[in-house]
Amino acid sequence: MKVCLGGTFYPLHKGHQQLLRKAFQVAGPQGFVFIGVTTTAMVKKKGSIASFEKRKAVLMQFIQEERVLPKVSIQPLT
Repeated sequence: MKVCLGGTFYPLHKGHQQLLRKAFQVAGPQGFVFIGVTTTAMVKKKGSIASFEKRKAVLMQFIQEERVLPKVSIQPLT
């Protein structure tokens, strides 16, 4: 199954982590999870938010710890 979700993911908190784990579970071992992360330009109005690259890196670290890297794609939301 394919699962798609998106957000700012800043900061990456326990709620985000639970949502991501559920997405991996729903996708299943043969599935795929697409994660859209808002771009830096898109969230400028919100004030002090980490760059897209930093937020993507934090997500990648979490995903690596969850050992689901082969079935995940992180893309910018514009």
